[in-house]
Amino acid sequence: AHSDKLKERISQLNSTIAEKQVVYEQTKQEYENIVEANQKFYDYATKFRELYMKVDGLLEKKKRFETDLNDSKLNLQEIVEATDAELEERLHRFDEHISAQKQKKRAEDTKKQDLEDDLAN
Repeated sequence: AHSDKLKERISQLNSTIAEKQVVYEQTKQEYENIVEANQKFYDYATKFRELYMKVDGLLEKKKRFETDLNDSKLNLQEIVEATDAELEERLHRFDEHISAQKQKKRAEDTKKQDLEDDLAN
């Protein structure tokens, strides 16, 4: 009688172990599915962030180009409205302006070289 009770208890425990094994396998599968879903979500979020940053950069670039376009239109409007004599004078002053800019650049280069020489000594 005692051995029958022990056999029945062993049978119950084996049954419980089998049930717990099934629950474990199901839980493990659910966990793996969640890990996979989380990885996909992370990948999508990363791609979205990259795309968002790219769009943001492109919008900034578009804004800058629109500003440049408007500035160019203003400059073009000035040129279109100018008379031939005014354009001729601007062309003549342009060479003077370039010469002045070159002279200014040479002076800055000389000053920079002098400062570098002072720092070296």
